[in-house]
Amino acid sequence: MGISFDAVLNFKAFREIPEWVETGNGVLDYTNYKSEIEKWAKDFPDKFKELTSTTNILKIPIGEFLNYSQSRKNAVLSHPDGYIIID
Repeated sequence: MGISFDAVLNFKAFREIPEWVETGNGVLDYTNYKSEIEKWAKDFPDKFKELTSTTNILKIPIGEFLNYSQSRKNAVLSHPDGYIIID
């Protein structure tokens, strides 16, 4: 028994949650990050719900994140349980 053509067309291979990419323009960086997160959440709604409902993942408001020192940002971005930067 094979897989249907529609299933092949609609298949989305799992990919990890997008990471923050810093270019030096915090507002533009956040716009790009948020866009990637929204695409990922649309493709993997159950995984997004699971991640955002856990207390292990860091949830950092963008206003706070942009005011962090670079060393604090690096600590957030390397958090072992992950992070999500929010409005």
